[in-house]
Amino acid sequence: MPIRRRAVDQPREGDTPKAQSWQVICTGRTGSRTPRVLSDGHPAAEDAKAALVKMFQNKADATDWPPTRAAYERGLREAREHGHTTVFAREYGIRPAPTKAPGGNAA
Repeated sequence: MPIRRRAVDQPREGDTPKAQSWQVICTGRTGSRTPRVLSDGHPAAEDAKAALVKMFQNKADATDWPPTRAAYERGLREAREHGHTTVFAREYGIRPAPTKAPGGNAA
């Protein structure tokens, strides 16, 4: 049986698109590759990128062991330049938040 959408769910011509938010995510390179959301609700990609940079700055400042500090500083540099990085076999980046379906389920 085909799924029918109600008329109120259909976009109308001239409607402005809903504001989209951005997330900072972390994905492991082994096992489950389902992304873990580290922070959510950033109004623009630049804000999410700034949150990623701040996270790596805090991690670098919190350690005094040189190899760990060097890894976090490299991650900080790559996050500033590209908006994504891989540190200790984890991929960090930003993405648009998934849109919600009318019933509250992710689309």
